[in-house]
Amino acid sequence: MIIELFSNYFATDYNPDYVLSGSYNYWLVGLSVFIAAFTSIMSLHLVGISINNKSQLYRQMAIFTSGLAMGCGIWAMHFIGMLAFHISAIIYYDPIITVISLLPGVIASIVALYLTTRKTISTYTLIAGGIIVGSGIGFMHYIGMHAMQMGPLLHYDPFWFAISIVVAVVLAITALLIQFKLRNYFKKNSIRVVASGCIMGAAISGMHYMGMNSAVFIIDGDTHLGHNEPSAINFIGIATAIVTTAVMMFVAAANWLIRYRQLLSEIRESESRLRSILKTAVDGIITVNDQGIIQGYNRAAEKIFGWSAHEAIGNSIKMLMPESYRSQSDDYLKNYQNLFKAGNLDSGRELMAQHKSGTLLPIRLGVGEVKLNNRDTIYVGFLTDISDRHQMEKALRKSEKQLSSLVNNMPGVAFRCRLDEDWSMLYVNGAVEALTGWAVHSFLNGDIHFSQLIHPDDIELATEATANPHDKKTYNVEYRIRHRKGHTV
Repeated sequence: MIIELFSNYFATDYNPDYVLSGSYNYWLVGLSVFIAAFTSIMSLHLVGISINNKSQLYRQMAIFTSGLAMGCGIWAMHFIGMLAFHISAIIYYDPIITVISLLPGVIASIVALYLTTRKTISTYTLIAGGIIVGSGIGFMHYIGMHAMQMGPLLHYDPFWFAISIVVAVVLAITALLIQFKLRNYFKKNSIRVVASGCIMGAAISGMHYMGMNSAVFIIDGDTHLGHNEPSAINFIGIATAIVTTAVMMFVAAANWLIRYRQLLSEIRESESRLRSILKTAVDGIITVNDQGIIQGYNRAAEKIFGWSAHEAIGNSIKMLMPESYRSQSDDYLKNYQNLFKAGNLDSGRELMAQHKSGTLLPIRLGVGEVKLNNRDTIYVGFLTDISDRHQMEKALRKSEKQLSSLVNNMPGVAFRCRLDEDWSMLYVNGAVEALTGWAVHSFLNGDIHFSQLIHPDDIELATEATANPHDKKTYNVEYRIRHRKGHTV
């Protein structure tokens, strides 16, 4: 059974005198090769755009539609390639078998494009994918050849048949390896796409013309010879190429339209998220163009300045500045690039702003620069109302002044020191000079240490009293010190 099937399909013993030789229309050959490379490059490009897309549905649609278009391109290449071959016989194509021959090419293309979208993949999986793709191209070719209806009998040379499959598989594996493995070497996707697409086109074309070389057309005495009209063949070939290109362009347009709608949806989502952030931000956020006109103004800014967003947007930033600052605002924007160069950005400064009521309020302002395009620039200001902090600092300074006045007017010496051997002073009031004869700065600068003034006979007593201060709340100790003038106190 197998031997009979082999002998019916392959030509192993035939008379060369009864074999028809053919010729090629090289114009159609060139067109077929171009179609193979063009559709491969376009399909890989469309799928490459979808790799980083978050939508699983979009990626699957891109793989399917691009695979369908690439399969049509493979089929068109084979069909035009067969039209380019001329023998002395009238040839018809069975429409059902011709359509069926499209399926293996589409399946092989979808497999190939799916593999190129994987984030990680082993070399063995790529090789297996290349075998599937090359085999699919081979199936498509030989099913398409079977659709030829003519007088001569069609058989295949086993050697060239095997070579055609090997060429398709090897080049398909090479194309997948280039597309996937060279991601680390070529950051630009276009380089990898063009290289992989050209090799994939070579796999398709090489397989086809190797397969055509394996075809053996055998005639007998009853075979009716003739030939198809060259003009009709050229017309069909050109029409097929145009339809295939149109299908490819339609698929590309559909993918780009879907991608555009998705990008638009992502932009709207991003804008909505940004608006929510701006509305809920505690700090005031104001955007100003390079002319000083307010472009954006969040709710926190409304609370700080008293002006509503409707009142502020479209007006000059000067409306938020005290009169003394307004003359400097233009120079501030003009000199921004010079004042805050790379590595020296404005990290924040404290200044006075003006409330709608006319009262002044202290704010902390940080400014950033955003380039929208080559011409337009906007400045983003982040403002914090520091009025409460100023009030706290003012109250703290007043409290410190009162405490300092109280301590300095105490009749005795008040001090704070480290618990080291020298009792290094951190603070001591002015009464220390009357007690020891040494000025305050002498203790603070370390010119003299209080431990040096203690009478030698009382050092142990004073040290024991001040030891382990965490174990006692208060302590009392009496000891003698030596005055700077020499007497004992």
